[in-house]
Amino acid sequence: EEGPLVTPGMYTVSLSRWKDGVMTELGSPVSFKVKSLNNYVLPPKDMASVVNFKREAENLNRIQQSASEAINSANSELGYIRRAISSMEQPEDNWLKDVRMIQHKLDTIQRRLSGDPIQVQLDMNPTPSVSDRIGRIVGEYKYSSAEPTGTHQQSLKIVKEELSGIVSSLKDVLENDLKQLRVKLQEAGAPYTPNAIPLFHVPGN
Repeated sequence: EEGPLVTPGMYTVSLSRWKDGVMTELGSPVSFKVKSLNNYVLPPKDMASVVNFKREAENLNRIQQSASEAINSANSELGYIRRAISSMEQPEDNWLKDVRMIQHKLDTIQRRLSGDPIQVQLDMNPTPSVSDRIGRIVGEYKYSSAEPTGTHQQSLKIVKEELSGIVSSLKDVLENDLKQLRVKLQEAGAPYTPNAIPLFHVPGN
């Protein structure tokens, strides 16, 4: 909704309207100059590097939030899959093993992303989670004009390293495990579940 403060310089803004399938430009582009108020407590040596750091932090925050939403969506789909399995004529145990395996993987990824909620409640999880780290960076540094502290830089490095593994693991679950389960359920004649493409074979083909 709101990006980082930009570096001083010339910028151009334009306005268009989308109506009836047509994008129409309203007026002409207007250029303006952004000036610094020079009210820095700790003036940065390179304002451009400050802005780049903030943009990188906000992008990592976007990835963290997207991963969390993808996990929530997969968990919701597993709920529909459980209900579909319960209405099938085949024994549920044949399918619930795969569901439990996927659920365990998603729970593990969620803990890597957001920490263990039980340990947090019991004050047993002193190590910040990925979401804790990136949330703190964005919250503390968004409106700061100073250069990032060593702590912020180290935290951002840790977030990048951990997110890389988390996104890779999540991709494997969503694009392999969950996808394969959808196909097997459709082949077995399961009722509709979200994201499943119905299998239909024309008789005689």
